[in-house]
Amino acid sequence: MQTMDHAMGSISQNIANVNTTGYKRKSTEFKTVMSESHSSPGTSQNSPTTATATTGLDIFGVRAVDRYLITKQGVITPTNSWSDLGINGRGFFVVTAPDTTGNPQSTVSETDSQGTLYTREGNFQQRAIGTKSYFTTASGQFLMGWMADAQGKIPGQVTTASSPVTSSSSTSSSSGGGGSLVPIYTEPGQLITGVATTAMQAIMNLPADASSTASPQSFTDSSSVTDGTGAAQDLTMTWTRVDGDNWSVDFSLPTNPASGSVGTITGSPVTVTMDRFGNLTAPATSASGTGFADLAIAWSAGATTTTTPSIDLNSNKPTITDVPITLTVYDNAYNPQNLTLGFEHTTSGTWYMRVKNESATGSMTTLTADDGSTGQSIPITFSGTGQILSPKTITLGYAWTPSVTATEPAAVTIPTVLQPYATALETAVQGVTKPSMPATAAQLATYQTALDTAIGAVAIAAPATAADLTTYSTALYDAFDTANTATQTARTAAATAAGTNTVALDVSKLTQYVGSKPTAIDIRTIEQDGYESGVLDGMEFIKTGELIGHFSNGRTRTLAMVPVATFTAADQLDPISGTMFRRTQQAGDMSIGAIGEQGSGAQISSSAVETSNVDLADEFSRMIITQKAYSMNATVFKTADEMTTSARDLI
Repeated sequence: MQTMDHAMGSISQNIANVNTTGYKRKSTEFKTVMSESHSSPGTSQNSPTTATATTGLDIFGVRAVDRYLITKQGVITPTNSWSDLGINGRGFFVVTAPDTTGNPQSTVSETDSQGTLYTREGNFQQRAIGTKSYFTTASGQFLMGWMADAQGKIPGQVTTASSPVTSSSSTSSSSGGGGSLVPIYTEPGQLITGVATTAMQAIMNLPADASSTASPQSFTDSSSVTDGTGAAQDLTMTWTRVDGDNWSVDFSLPTNPASGSVGTITGSPVTVTMDRFGNLTAPATSASGTGFADLAIAWSAGATTTTTPSIDLNSNKPTITDVPITLTVYDNAYNPQNLTLGFEHTTSGTWYMRVKNESATGSMTTLTADDGSTGQSIPITFSGTGQILSPKTITLGYAWTPSVTATEPAAVTIPTVLQPYATALETAVQGVTKPSMPATAAQLATYQTALDTAIGAVAIAAPATAADLTTYSTALYDAFDTANTATQTARTAAATAAGTNTVALDVSKLTQYVGSKPTAIDIRTIEQDGYESGVLDGMEFIKTGELIGHFSNGRTRTLAMVPVATFTAADQLDPISGTMFRRTQQAGDMSIGAIGEQGSGAQISSSAVETSNVDLADEFSRMIITQKAYSMNATVFKTADEMTTSARDLI
């Protein structure tokens, strides 16, 4: 009867915990023994500890033996809490008790059979301690795991989201364990440091039907050349392209002019160089300026046998038409910068790529390609089927000069002696155009002169003097000059922080087909390794057990990983309760690893928990059987008692 009563208690416990997360069913079995001893040892041959031993119940040869069905999987049920976890497969969460102050223990070990417990109860909650938010069980134990480093890596594990990822880094590290277990946590407001762009890949199509720059092109100058008789002659300039930066200009005069004499030109052809904006940078030897060609012309007749005109090529040059595209790169201060590229189509089918950023944003430092091309432009060639032939990679460098907010000049009060002329003075000052900050020394000098002139022209009378006007003008200029210096200092600091980007642009997947329109580049994807800094603004667990952080810059990074502990004979763990277990010698060897190591299909389900593995219908069936057995045993006792009473009465 004692044994049946114990079994009924186990059934009652199971029914009471049918909705307890991670609860493992307790089963009471019966063992037949020959002894009628009533001993009470600390353990029995069927139970490893006093908690599970049912001793002293050997009367009439029946012993109760408790078993916990620890390895039997419960149903994974969704919840509304993102931090709830359920193990679908083998293994246990590792948890440790807090120290006496309620904080995580300073030293913990997964081999500590007393301080470290194991559970499948995954309804974890967050608890703030200082600046960190730890994951704990409902009873306060800390969830143990592996914390990732600043790049989202965990030794010996392959992580899903690693940042930063540069062209030389990988998302996995060497094989082996994940290191010592620690209480895992998050840090609200955690920053992810940005990364400067060093590599980009452009998957895009250049429109085959884009307008092209013709070569050769001819221009006529009717005013720059006068022959030996004083008659104007038409000078024809024929521009023939040499490469993306250089043209050869051939000069010619009419062989049979309608009037005047025939000229013979010396110094033709001339090599002309254009920068990335189409401005001429050579020839630069003429006294007339850059982009002028000095010719010597011998005339067949007239008073003047030789003339030396200086021909302005800037006014007679081909127009370069680019198809532009703007890429976002991140400088060394991790701020986004616009990098504008122009693609020029030529009649030969070759394209030329140029950096088209305005000079105010910085300066180009490098432009080279892996096929040896260099200069202000890089040639890009395609096959007849629209596939790129060369180059595969273009390296470009750009030194940034970020814009900054100009410092406002300090307010200057009009002196008392000049107060009667305040309106006139304000009008005079407003009429002077201030240069944009930061202004050059020449611009400052021009501004100061204009300010002195405007203020000095204001009509005044005694006691005000011209010296008072000069003093006021000087004060205004000094305030502007001080603000200009502050602006220049800020811009210099910003430029130093932004630094120079040297970007390897992968163009191996460029194509040349008729696109959506002739004036646009069709972009499929632009990928790069740079990004700005961000703040942690969301988290989630994924099926690998990783805690993934989502940052405001759109990046994700592994913050931690929750491993599982497995045992050779997990059913022999010591149940501290129906959901918490302690390691025992009978449970055998323990290993700790990622859930993926437990075999195909094993995973940690997020926003879900494992429910109790108790079958309510089965428990009620067992209750009926146990109740029947109890009643039958009671009848035996009653009959034995009646027989004993009858035997006593016969004596």
